[in-house]
This record gives sequence, structure tokens and C-alpha cells, in this order.
Amino acid sequence: MLMNKARFYPSIWTTIPYSFQVWSDWYSSQKAAPEVILSNAVLDSQFVSEIDVPLLKITAIDLEGKEHALIEFSELEPVRIKGLVSGDFLKLSNTIPMQMGRYTCLRFYIGNGANRFVYSNGEIDTANLLSHLDFIIQDNLEVKTSQQVELKLWFQLAPYTFGSYIRPFSNWFKKIKEQLPRLAGTIG
Repeated sequence: MLMNKARFYPSIWTTIPYSFQVWSDWYSSQKAAPEVILSNAVLDSQFVSEIDVPLLKITAIDLEGKEHALIEFSELEPVRIKGLVSGDFLKLSNTIPMQMGRYTCLRFYIGNGANRFVYSNGEIDTANLLSHLDFIIQDNLEVKTSQQVELKLWFQLAPYTFGSYIRPFSNWFKKIKEQLPRLAGTIG
């Protein structure tokens, strides 16, 4: 009786430990990007959880109130901004020239278009009259040398409430209240 040799490669069916880090390492830069937490008092008071806006440019405002351009877009750039609790952030690439100094605020210039604000209860609103949004930098951003910087922007927005997840289902079960005609007095 002849026996054939069958090769068995168990590594084909197994996963590589920590392989999810490959993508993050692939797109990361050599130096750590400073992380900045941004907040806006008006958005906090209205419990805004998510923002969809077309951006024209982003500027930084220093301690003296001078505005320094960071990024200017040639056309409207739609951006979705979510809060810290979602785990999403905006990453500004290493093409941002920043001068030495302390920065207190980032200003986002908004174009006319589909501006959408989602509140913590799930309601959606539009505000097309806004020209810009100012976000205060928590603990200020200090740049010690004039260089091109890569920034991670985290936004402190209100988390969604539990009711916002149930709202689509509760709206589906609600009956539309229609005024039915009365039968009394219609005959005769």
C-alpha cells in the first residue's frame, strides 16, 4: 500500500496576533502628533452630538487674537464631526505650517451648503446662517518651534441619549392621528 504525503500548513487558517495594528502603523507618522481637545460653549449648551459641515478653511487663533491660516480648501470639503465618546477624531496632515506660540482657539470657516447638526436626542437641525465655528483648545496648544505639525483634533460634544436610539422604533409604532368624519348627522 502506497501512502501519499500531504503537506499541512496550519498557519493558513490562523490569524496573526495583533494584526489589527498593521493598518495603524502603516498610516502613522514617525513622530507623535499632538492631540488637541476642542469645545464650543454654544454647542455644549444645545447638546449637539454630531455636526456635518462643508469647510472652507481652518485657522488657529493665538493668545494675542491673531489668526493664522492652517488649511484652505480649494472647494467645499464636507466633514463629519463627532464627539469624544464616539472615538472619532480629525487628523490634520503634516502639511500644516505652524509658527511658534500658544494657540487658544481653532476657527472652522463654513461654506453655504448642507449644514447639519444632530442633537443628543436624535433630532436633526440645519443652520445655514453660520459663517464659522470657534472651538476653544483645552489647555492651549503650545508650539515651541516653527515647523510643519500634524494634529489630532478631538471634539467635546454631547453624547447621544438612550432615547435617541429608541426614537425610530417609537415613531414607527405611533399612529398618525387623523381627524375622522363623524357619522352622526350625516344621514338624511
